[in-house]
Amino acid sequence: MQLIVSLLAIALLCIIGTWAWGRWQIAKLRENNPHEQTTTIIRATRHEPLMFLPTDEKIPRPEGKEPSISFVPSLDPDTELIATLTPNQAIDEVLFKQTSVHRTSMGRRIIRYCWLHNPVQIQMGISLADRTGAISEAELNKFLQLVDDYADRWSADVNVEPVQVALTRACVIDAQCAALDTQIYLHLAASHLSFSQEQLLQVLGTAGLEIETASPVHYLKDNAGQELARVFIRMDRPEAFITFVVDIPRVSSQAFERALQAAQQLAYTLGATVVDDNGKPLSDTALALVRARLTDVSRKLTQAGMAPGSERACRLFS
Repeated sequence: MQLIVSLLAIALLCIIGTWAWGRWQIAKLRENNPHEQTTTIIRATRHEPLMFLPTDEKIPRPEGKEPSISFVPSLDPDTELIATLTPNQAIDEVLFKQTSVHRTSMGRRIIRYCWLHNPVQIQMGISLADRTGAISEAELNKFLQLVDDYADRWSADVNVEPVQVALTRACVIDAQCAALDTQIYLHLAASHLSFSQEQLLQVLGTAGLEIETASPVHYLKDNAGQELARVFIRMDRPEAFITFVVDIPRVSSQAFERALQAAQQLAYTLGATVVDDNGKPLSDTALALVRARLTDVSRKLTQAGMAPGSERACRLFS
């Protein structure tokens, strides 16, 4: 019995010693790297972030990049399920386009069409993934039912890949996008707010932001009118009364620097500070880490055929 107690005591001492040694090693590493920092302005998420808005407030979808025209010159076989209809009778192109203009989406998912000549064929495509995730079998079957409806109406033969093959591709695309889905959050914080929302909107307007008075979201855009960042105002949160959101896959490579510059200029004008999600001011070290991360993400997006700001990236990250 005494031997068993002695062995248990030795085992306990070994466990305690191992834990203490591990903590000492961690402390030593931190001591040797006093300037090592992490930042919480980068968020990786496959779903549209809610930020500080109440859960019952819906955030408008990003503007300006979704395909608003149902007919396009070509579809994307790498990221869309494409059904090709070959009519067995003459089809009036204008009549078909007038009919299809009312069937350009299924929920959040966009349906796109392509009219081919010589021979006449109609292609219908639907994205296999977006920020809600990979397309489901139910959604695919609903799309294929629409394809069959068109085929019956226009007496056309249909060529489309099997559902299970499309579902597999959808999962692969979604996983690839999930690994690269990145947003940057820049907050303006103040000890207290000495101005009204109307005064704040005037300042934002003079700083070059596009103000939507009836919407909680405003836009920072470039000279061509393309989105650089979305800007949200919460007057009830001095610790983050303005938030810039840079949606990396959907904007140009210079968007972060432009948004950072705008945030810093506003902070100077309003007597505020640019901070991260934890309320910590952004240091040069933290910004260097962010820039390194963004360079890596942009490179990987481009290598994957989803260059930031491209039409394909805007579809997959909608």
